[in-house]
Amino acid sequence: MGLRQNRDWARLFAAQVTSLVGSGVTSVALASFAYELVGRDATVVAGGADPASPEARRAGC
Repeated sequence: MGLRQNRDWARLFAAQVTSLVGSGVTSVALASFAYELVGRDATVVAGGADPASPEARRAGC
């Protein structure tokens, strides 16, 4: 039985793809919302979501 014929594997693969798409949509929505809030300085706001990012360190987050 190949992987594509294995129902459990197909469901896991579909769940992984769905999760990846959801993460991408969330990233775009966060960037759009940050731009709406502060305009050109949105990279500082969006960068603050990741404390390890250079933007967050410059902003003191």
